[in-house]
Amino acid sequence: MSLCRKRNNLPDPRADDEALPLEDLALLRQGVYRYLAAAFQYPDEEWLAAYPPIAEALSDETSSLKSFAFWGDWEEFLSAMSEVGEAERESLGEIYTKDLMMADPAEGCSPCESSWGKREDIALLMGELDGLYAEVGLVVDGSLHQTPDHASVQLEFLSALCGLEAEAWAREDSIVGAKILRRQIDFLENHTGRWISAFAEGLFKRRGRELYAVAANAVEVFVAHEKDLIVTLLGNFKEEVKS
Repeated sequence: MSLCRKRNNLPDPRADDEALPLEDLALLRQGVYRYLAAAFQYPDEEWLAAYPPIAEALSDETSSLKSFAFWGDWEEFLSAMSEVGEAERESLGEIYTKDLMMADPAEGCSPCESSWGKREDIALLMGELDGLYAEVGLVVDGSLHQTPDHASVQLEFLSALCGLEAEAWAREDSIVGAKILRRQIDFLENHTGRWISAFAEGLFKRRGRELYAVAANAVEVFVAHEKDLIVTLLGNFKEEVKS
């Protein structure tokens, strides 16, 4: 069953006669996930040269999302990223190491799902995540000191799913598009959405409104918005999900 163009749109609260094509929306969401994922990678020289400089441009590129509830937190995060300069370069690496790599999970700062669950379930969790990632060709780079349950890796996986979703809408393939949306909501409900709020709260208590706390807050708000958005979208594709 193909998807007609009129249906292939998400109502935009800015105006009743305007709509954002689902392909475009998926691509924008892919970019948001990817940049949020980058925020939790170690800030080496390559990272510092690549990510903070493009924050301002990203604000313009994602401006069509201004009407959505997460925009204010996204803007705050982009502003914090754009302000990373020479003075912050050395301290940022130290903060990352102390708060995100060596943090005691009891302090609520670990960016890894396994820190928020039962210890005896870690092997099962890692195997499940590796299997999900393999389905989209995502391989975890151990040299980056990231495990499959790391926030950056989970967000990159969600970005990849949005990319596949965009391809489905471009083909007007509503069955595949709806099934990929279903995979996204399942992952959010079973993984990222289960622990990201506690992580964000822990970082806020430790760092106030500094970069990583602002980034974690942006992820928390975006994930909550995504869950609501996907449920709304799937309501339009009940038959396709059953297929």
